[in-house]
Amino acid sequence: MNIIKYRVLLIITCLSLCTSVTASYGEDTDLMYEFQLEQLMDPSEEQMQLEKDGYVFIYDGLKESDIQLVLDKHYNRMGSMMFINVIWTDEAGNPIVDTDSGLPLKDDDC
Repeated sequence: MNIIKYRVLLIITCLSLCTSVTASYGEDTDLMYEFQLEQLMDPSEEQMQLEKDGYVFIYDGLKESDIQLVLDKHYNRMGSMMFINVIWTDEAGNPIVDTDSGLPLKDDDC
């Protein structure tokens, strides 16, 4: 297995583990969020090569305002990004909260 495929497998495994941990321990949400933003805003050379090779990275639970910043800054990479469970935000970038549940409003799909 070449090094790029190994790293993709490692990233996917880490994302899966982090998602599982986040579901169990809410305090890890910030770490996962920061990891995803870093991948978007400051990708490694390996990630850039994977994107050039046609790989698509799936980002989960990011705020709409952060996604807009990424798309403004990295418009040329848009084809390599997929966003799921997007959290809707107000004009200040704060999550919009459902008045009944108290939870942030999210898209159910990509």
